[in-house]
Amino acid sequence: MENKPDQISVCICTYKRPKLLENLLNKLQDQQTDGLFTYSAVVVDNDRNQSAGGIIESLRKVSKIDIGYHVEPEQNIALARNRAVKNASGNYIAFIDDDEYPGPGWLVKLLKTCKEFNADGVLGPVLPYFQTEPPTWVIKSKLWERETFETGFILNDAKYTRTGNVLLKASLFNEIEKPFDPRFG
Repeated sequence: MENKPDQISVCICTYKRPKLLENLLNKLQDQQTDGLFTYSAVVVDNDRNQSAGGIIESLRKVSKIDIGYHVEPEQNIALARNRAVKNASGNYIAFIDDDEYPGPGWLVKLLKTCKEFNADGVLGPVLPYFQTEPPTWVIKSKLWERETFETGFILNDAKYTRTGNVLLKASLFNEIEKPFDPRFG
């Protein structure tokens, strides 16, 4: 019996940032898979006016990957994440924010690390990117800097976790109707 490759659903929640979303989805097209997995995108627009709809419609026409589009009309990031998980079909779920830009090895590195360490989930750093040089005070504030850890380090404190640049086994969400608590939206 032939092994079926893993399937990764890349979940993206967005709110009124169609240009950033377009850039992310364009960069997502070029993910290396090393033949280990297939992947698709699940976009949840948290804008009841569907500000991402036009971008999704035009990208679907040229995309190499399937792009699912769903709307969560109530503005609440937890509800948007829950809708994304509900519509994910992969045995792995990746989360990336609409203002992040993955390198071509993003998913394959996360998947290989997850398997190497037999982990239920892994996350990588999110490095800031600025189109123009930010003011000195912004750099000095280290506002966007987060603590980083060596590969394989077990995070026992939730304050170090997030939903940007993360890969989780979809089975973690089995039988959980609302994995993200709407009170934190």
